[in-house]
Amino acid sequence: MAISKASSTAIKGHVDFDAQSMEDLGFNDIRELLEGHCKTDSAKARALLLTPSSHRPTVLDALESTDELRRIRVEGYTFPSLVFEEIKGEIKLLEVSGSALTEAGFMRLLQCTRLVNDIVASLSGRERAFPRLCGMLGTIQENVEIVKEIEAVFDPKGGVRSAASPALGRIRIDLQTGRRQVNRLFDKALRNCCQAKLVGRHPRRLFE
Repeated sequence: MAISKASSTAIKGHVDFDAQSMEDLGFNDIRELLEGHCKTDSAKARALLLTPSSHRPTVLDALESTDELRRIRVEGYTFPSLVFEEIKGEIKLLEVSGSALTEAGFMRLLQCTRLVNDIVASLSGRERAFPRLCGMLGTIQENVEIVKEIEAVFDPKGGVRSAASPALGRIRIDLQTGRRQVNRLFDKALRNCCQAKLVGRHPRRLFE
């Protein structure tokens, strides 16, 4: 069984495997196969850092956790697809006083928050069926506040809503009014030019 290098040193009874032993076991091939199934950079890095373990309790716990995931998949339990963009950069940025995320950063944060909420909801009340997966959640709970706050500002496409702030709403109304006024003046000027045969055809509006 494999465990990460970071945790191997803390496990009592762990036996180190030298490079030759790992090559004889074909463990490098196993790590590369696992890496190929990973979706994020962090997961790929962890896959490549895996090492064999002879610590029976750790191996059994990992196998049982894997079996719980397998059962969720093959037995048709509701569980979200673990596809997301990592938010390491956004988390670091939020630790800096006075910093602000980009629109794309907010959408990635929203995506990850929704995913965590879906995982918590899927495992809620299933502690007996999936004790190890539920144990991995620890004290993590659904966070609806972050979702509500971001959705109040951004639409599903990641654009800022006009209702995000009164000032923004007024600015956008003024811009729309200005565009309509410019288009009317532009159309009037072009009609006059067409009548005077200064232009050959009536082009499209200045602002669509």
